Amino acid sequence: MDIKKFVLSYYKGAAKDFHISRITNPTEALKLHTHNYFQIYYINSGKMTHYLGGDSAHLSHGDVFILPPDVPHYIQIEAGKVDFYSLSFTPELFFGVGEKNRIITDFLNALKNGARESIQPKITLSYEDMAFAEPIFHRILAEHQSDRAGKSEMIQSCLQVLLSLVAGIYFEERAVSLSPEENKNYVLYCIEYIESHYDEDITLSRMVQLSAMSKSSLSALFHNMTGTTF
Repeated sequence: MDIKKFVLSYYKGAAKDFHISRITNPTEALKLHTHNYFQIYYINSGKMTHYLGGDSAHLSHGDVFILPPDVPHYIQIEAGKVDFYSLSFTPELFFGVGEKNRIITDFLNALKNGARESIQPKITLSYEDMAFAEPIFHRILAEHQSDRAGKSEMIQSCLQVLLSLVAGIYFEERAVSLSPEENKNYVLYCIEYIESHYDEDITLSRMVQLSAMSKSSLSALFHNMTGTTF
């Protein structure tokens, strides 16, 4: 089966590392495809099904999916009209951001370096998070379409806020779904991280981000495996 591969320059008006559009009549996305950038969909209205590998998920208002580069997927519109934001960006957009917002780099690395079968086909926002996120999507689109000074910085700042929100939800959901063996491997990774960064101020909150576990679960398993508290 032929899989179409998209690049950012395919989109009219795309910057070298970013593009956003609001879509009501998708065409190419209905076919199996990949892209060489990260991509976020946020559903404003209507319903679609997102097919990712052997998994699928029904998406409606308030649902999100985010994919790393080179992952084959496609969508199917369920009925009537659909309205969603499609936001695409390359990892280069966040060069230099890591030390300021580690949850974003941890999240993008988890998506890019993790097993494809572990990527979630959707993330559901709460009503509170929807009310917070939707104006940000609207502002990013408005900035992208403008010629005002500082628009690149505004877009990056808004995108950091969105990714921080989605990353937090992603890690919380992963903490619930991980198997005991996966949890053990994450704790081993945390131990290795502590040993190689012992001269830094390493907090439990930081380790929770890395391990995708809750504070209580990480603390208990850390004690069981090492014989000492975090």
